[in-house]
Amino acid sequence: MKMYQVESGDIDDRISWLDMELNEGKRSPRIRQIASSILTRKTSTGEWAVPERDWEAEVDAAYKFVRDKVRYTRDIHDVELFQKPDRTLQLRIGDCDDLTILLGSILGSIGFPLRIRVVGLGGNSFQHVYLLAGIPPHDVKKWKPLDPSRAEGPGWEVTENVTIKQDYEVTSEENP
Repeated sequence: MKMYQVESGDIDDRISWLDMELNEGKRSPRIRQIASSILTRKTSTGEWAVPERDWEAEVDAAYKFVRDKVRYTRDIHDVELFQKPDRTLQLRIGDCDDLTILLGSILGSIGFPLRIRVVGLGGNSFQHVYLLAGIPPHDVKKWKPLDPSRAEGPGWEVTENVTIKQDYEVTSEENP
């Protein structure tokens, strides 16, 4: 499994890498299997733990999986790495872009439209990235923030000291 080092400081180049990894990851049989395991758990009464067509519950369950299974850990000092979702699961560590790739791959594999939000904190450069999931997936009415690098939970997003905020649509390439 590979980790990619990105040399360019250009945000469009970085988002292009994230987009490419999300498109590849959402087609991974292992990621689809993980999504299945998240959604098909049963309660003690035999009901689905995540009810069918409860889009919020699906997004929240995927978020909780990533938050509980992967520890937020910074990249190597002065090196920007992007890990494939399988590698992040294997290592059980990753920074905000690795968590975005993993969570986006899981949600993309079950049909959610996605955006990547990039923010600058107290400066003029982008410093943090997290995911937005479109709910409901077939006719989006809202974009739910998902930042598993923080413990606050699904729906929370950073607001303190935000000086730059930009959203990028995740493409739906047929053949990434």
